[in-house]
Amino acid sequence: MPRIPPVTTAGLDDSNRRRRHREVTDLMLNFQHDDSRIRTPAEISAGVTPVNYAYAPINVKRYGAIGDGTTDDAAAIQRAIEVCVAQGGGDVIFPPGDYVITSSLDMRGHRAIRLIGEGAPPTGGAGVPSTLTLTTTSGSRLIDCRDSAGIVFQDLMILQTGAGYAAPVIDFEGATLDTFFGELRRCYIQGVSTATSLVNLHKTHSMNFDGNNMVGGICAIRGGGADYANRINVANNHFASQVTAPIIDPGVGSQVWWVVGNTFEPLSGGGAGAIFASGRVTNLVFLANWLGDANTTGSWIKVAAMDGSVINGNLISTGAKGVEFTGASSNNANDISANAFSAMTTALDISAATAWVGEYVNNLFLTVTNVIVGTPSGGRYEFGGTSFHQDVTILNGASPHGIGNTTSGVLWSILANGNIGQIIKAGSSQSVDLFQVLDNSGTAILAVTATGGLEMLEQSDPPAPGTNRGKVYVRDNGAGKSQLCVRFNSGAVQVIATEP
Repeated sequence: MPRIPPVTTAGLDDSNRRRRHREVTDLMLNFQHDDSRIRTPAEISAGVTPVNYAYAPINVKRYGAIGDGTTDDAAAIQRAIEVCVAQGGGDVIFPPGDYVITSSLDMRGHRAIRLIGEGAPPTGGAGVPSTLTLTTTSGSRLIDCRDSAGIVFQDLMILQTGAGYAAPVIDFEGATLDTFFGELRRCYIQGVSTATSLVNLHKTHSMNFDGNNMVGGICAIRGGGADYANRINVANNHFASQVTAPIIDPGVGSQVWWVVGNTFEPLSGGGAGAIFASGRVTNLVFLANWLGDANTTGSWIKVAAMDGSVINGNLISTGAKGVEFTGASSNNANDISANAFSAMTTALDISAATAWVGEYVNNLFLTVTNVIVGTPSGGRYEFGGTSFHQDVTILNGASPHGIGNTTSGVLWSILANGNIGQIIKAGSSQSVDLFQVLDNSGTAILAVTATGGLEMLEQSDPPAPGTNRGKVYVRDNGAGKSQLCVRFNSGAVQVIATEP
């Protein structure tokens, strides 16, 4: 820092005195105060003294982090976090390097903090990324974000390397208060096979995972389990080599998970697995994902029960099963449509479910042995065809003027203001009936054939119809011949024709 000499003009004539004043004035005008070694108010408040003033505030190297892959940088990173908290939030910056962390980082209860890497893109690209290497082999969590809000990890490579570690890598759990607005963006995060999850979301809401590469661990994202994890967005991520499934237990109380545009590679054992839930899942939107390259084992989506959920527009390939319902439970209002299932034994397995009502139509099947195992109790579903959907059954629901399983009243009525309510068109297979009516045993008693004509199964004389009505049916005449008959409200029977 330049020093300003004392101003003295004694013994100088007027010309030299003026020159001296000009020199001092120029020096004062060009003087710049050197504040590079002055602590910020946030550093003072946090009780933190910088180690390297060459770096800006909240850069981890300002507080002693080295990033050489050997030095323990945990304390320095924690100091940067505390300064960020003291200033009310902000960005904790990680220059390119490998920051070894031998203890846990504490961000419990913190608000609006972003941990941002300045290195090469961790999900791919030339150069040195900003890496956090977590070497701890024990403990309850490595990065503690419980009870927090607005904690963001961005452009970081997070490597959990401690052998035998058996807890979450990043723990967002709402322990005493719900955690919300947490995010992982464009990060690469990897854990050992015993890590219970890469990220724990127990009792959280409004969380976002976008553009990450998540590798290893028992699972990548663990949901609310028997509690909740609500409004969770999982988009544009890549998952690989988890032990059980990338996403485990979205939770009984979950209220909307968006799982959109992700890539699901095989599990660590080579089998299929994307979502596993031991309880009931509600309001899952599973849309436009790619699932493939597995061996012949495992189910990509395996849930005990599910309600109000959508599985649409996905490519689901290889493995043993595409979607499997494992619980002896009812399942309602699910939509599994417009997916491509290929190279697997079973596309949909509902054999364990006590009831399944929903839509299972307009899917593509390529080299699939079983389109469906088990029978839905309501809705529309596909039961045949190996190259495209061709056999669709409309099953009983519960309401009049719709599809119903009531023993009285109208089971199916099409009302369209006097116009045609439904058009049924024959496909390429002329041997398939266009429409069938089944009795309670599942036998077709009435069929509209694709080649034209109405077929009816012989039956006993039915009860008389209501007023101003008639019943057309086929019966045996007692001599082994079929008779086409009409029965009227009075109980009288008119034989229209007898088999020759």
